[in-house]
Amino acid sequence: MEIKEKHLERLKNDQRRVDTNIEMHKNKFIQKIREGMGEEIIERINKPQEEIKVEEQTEGLFRTLKKWISKISKK
Repeated sequence: MEIKEKHLERLKNDQRRVDTNIEMHKNKFIQKIREGMGEEIIERINKPQEEIKVEEQTEGLFRTLKKWISKISKK
């Protein structure tokens, strides 16, 4: 298959269009961060975390199943 000059020019134009779109969206994203999202991110990072509550561990499922199986097997 022979690639003609028309095809090459079309592909180059497509590449320019894609590059322009990527650059535009990148700049828009950076601008959003500068305008306000950056402050929101910083607030989330600096926000004090909730204290972790340590609760007494109850008998786990594995232990319960083990007791249940041993009880049944004894009968």
